[in-house]
Amino acid sequence: MVKYIYILFFTFLFIGFHFTTPAQSVGDLLERLNESKSSDEKVSLYTQIGLLYQKEKAYSKATEYFLQAKKYIESDDEKNSQKIAKEISILEYLGTAQSLVPDYQASIQTYEILFQKQKDSPEKSRKNLNILADLHKKAEQYQEALVKYEDILSKYPSNTNEQTIQTYNNIGFLYRQAGNNQKAKEYLNKALDLAKKSNLPNPLITTLFNVGVTNSSNGNHKEAQNNFQEALSVADKNNLVLLTAEAYNYLGANYWLQNKSDNAIESVQNAIKIAQPQQADEMLMVSYQLLSEIYQQKGELKESQKAYKKYEEIKNKRIEKVQKDEKTRLENQLNIEKKENEIKELMSEKDKQSSALRQSQLEKQKQEQELVLKERELDLYKSNKDRQTMQLANQLLEQKRVEQMLEITKRKLQEDKQTQEIDKLASTQRFQTVLIKQRELERTKEIQLSEKDKKIKEQQLKDEKIISYYYFWVFVLFGFCLFLTLVGFIHTFWSNRKLKKQRKRILEQKYVIENKSQEILTQNEELQQNQEEIMTQRDLIQDQNKKLEGTNQKLVANEDVLKKSLDKLEKSQEEIKLANLGLAERDRQITSSINAAIAIQTAVLPYKEKLDNLLKQYFIFYKPKDMVSGDFYWLNELDDHIFLAAVDCTGHGVPGAFMSLIANNLLDKIIRVWKIYEPEEILERMHEEIQILLRQKETENNSGMDIGLMKIKQKENSTDIWFAGARRPMYYILPETLEINELKGDRKSIGGFQREEKFITQYINLPKNTTIYVGSDGLSDQNDAFRKRLGEKRLKKILIDISHLEMEKQRQELEEMLQKHTKNTTQRDDILWIGIKI
Repeated sequence: MVKYIYILFFTFLFIGFHFTTPAQSVGDLLERLNESKSSDEKVSLYTQIGLLYQKEKAYSKATEYFLQAKKYIESDDEKNSQKIAKEISILEYLGTAQSLVPDYQASIQTYEILFQKQKDSPEKSRKNLNILADLHKKAEQYQEALVKYEDILSKYPSNTNEQTIQTYNNIGFLYRQAGNNQKAKEYLNKALDLAKKSNLPNPLITTLFNVGVTNSSNGNHKEAQNNFQEALSVADKNNLVLLTAEAYNYLGANYWLQNKSDNAIESVQNAIKIAQPQQADEMLMVSYQLLSEIYQQKGELKESQKAYKKYEEIKNKRIEKVQKDEKTRLENQLNIEKKENEIKELMSEKDKQSSALRQSQLEKQKQEQELVLKERELDLYKSNKDRQTMQLANQLLEQKRVEQMLEITKRKLQEDKQTQEIDKLASTQRFQTVLIKQRELERTKEIQLSEKDKKIKEQQLKDEKIISYYYFWVFVLFGFCLFLTLVGFIHTFWSNRKLKKQRKRILEQKYVIENKSQEILTQNEELQQNQEEIMTQRDLIQDQNKKLEGTNQKLVANEDVLKKSLDKLEKSQEEIKLANLGLAERDRQITSSINAAIAIQTAVLPYKEKLDNLLKQYFIFYKPKDMVSGDFYWLNELDDHIFLAAVDCTGHGVPGAFMSLIANNLLDKIIRVWKIYEPEEILERMHEEIQILLRQKETENNSGMDIGLMKIKQKENSTDIWFAGARRPMYYILPETLEINELKGDRKSIGGFQREEKFITQYINLPKNTTIYVGSDGLSDQNDAFRKRLGEKRLKKILIDISHLEMEKQRQELEEMLQKHTKNTTQRDDILWIGIKI
């Protein structure tokens, strides 16, 4: 089988356009667009919005606005040079955005229009053709891309050698894709000659890579090695690090194709050493995947799995990054669309706004009612507080009145005390006056006694009477004063006792008042706290109302987005239904064609009666990878000899099936018509005929096939076998032994450019009951879920283990073994194995 290697040849051009816009937001531009009446202004605004969206990588939205700008500017019949220039700019923006969506077909249509409008300018025409060619190549429309590139060379040649080299390279690549290797090599050689003359390192290296890949795919590995070595030398000389690593990868792949595993490993490891410090993940992925395949070919499965694990790690990391970037881009796109819808919603009509806010207003009214209730509760608290304040004021007035009464009582007691003191003083003065008068009388009496003893004696009786009278009244007066003093003392005692009781009562009232004042203060604090809580609740309710209003607006905007998304989804579903109908019809046609191909291929294969008659005891394990196969078997009997061939054509599926029909016809012609019976001669003639039929020397087509061919002559107790193989062996197990023997085929395939050596026929005589096996490499090359090949060594052991069984049972065992081996993976190639017991 031809080994397959994934190589990336070229990178596509990125076309960038610049447009200066004012530093405005999308919202400002949409508002201006909504208010604008001028067609010119609308064109400008649509373009600016599209450029802003393109800057944000929202390419679908950018495309929508560029299309609107294009629509408005095309509707203007009066066009001057300025408007034509603006229309061309819009088409460039539109084509770029469409290619980035990506929608290559729409972008191609836009640039076709642009090409027609600028065909008078050779430079712009060349640029537009180049973009169109790249777009066709991205869309895998290689024939259209080839036509565009050839138009560039013939009609609009570039002034720069670098662009011309790139065009030659692109044409060479496209001819290779079309299978025309001769044309591909012609253009790649032109690119190589020009790159060497121009002394441009990068284009020269790229061209050397392309020429090397072409030579390698055609089997010219030595020339390819020279190309890759030269590219390595140029890259190393110009210090182009990544290109140096890439050159080592190409060299490794070329060594691998030549089965030079050690050289291949050394080259790839050099590439890894260079790429790792640069964190060139794409380069490392290619290196590790290639290294895994090389180690697998060498049989070092542990190293192969180790390299493949590193390849998977880098691959998964890149996939995660791509997924993350894509997720970010989609979120950004969603946010942009959401923001635009919000902006558009704000600019909608008032009746839509009122209907959208109706529910929030009802909620707001409910909250306002609750707020009114809270305010009423606050007023009730306030009225209770005022009432308590008035009670406190009355209590304070009562306390003040009691204090005033106490003050008045104190003053009255003082006045009574002063009156008593005055009365006491007056009685004392009166007593002193009486004493003074008495002394004066005594003095008068002494004088009278001295003057008139007689008169004294006469008057003594009168005086004693008078004195007794005076003493009586003095005593009466003194007793009255004493009575008044006693009465005042008793009054004072009782007044003081009464004042003490009043004071005690006042203190008790004061204590009660203080307690009530403290309670009132506590209530005031509670009222103030309740008032603050109510104010906080009111503020909270107002904030919630605002949030509810914003939420309602967002809900309305989201509803509009969902409606639009639903409309788009329904439209997409209709498109998908139509596409599915077309695909179903196409699938029906393809299936019908493949079924016809299956019928043709089945009819070509030997029928059961023929197999039973010629082979007797046999099995055929035939399992195409696809519906039709590149593997087939051929059986016929001529001149008492049975001819049996197991053929493995290049490729599988439809291409392989076509090759199998060609090979089947050639076997019929060579053996049955031309009567060539020697196996080596049959293979040589097939090789020559394939080269002639496919014109391989002209087209450098390298397709062909591997064959195991037997000529069998059955005798009574033994069988003569003549075997020739093109890269395919024949195994046989002698009766009552547990060893497998092998007749190796030549290391040369049928068709393509092979060694000049001749095929060799090997003869062997085998005893009765010997089991013979021949087939394709599809079974031994099949990998399991861990990418481990079944391998010929393991296949031989399996054949030994089942050789004692009946032939049909052997086929069943092979099929069960394959199912177990390929669990959780897919079949990679067509499978054919034939077993015969002679």
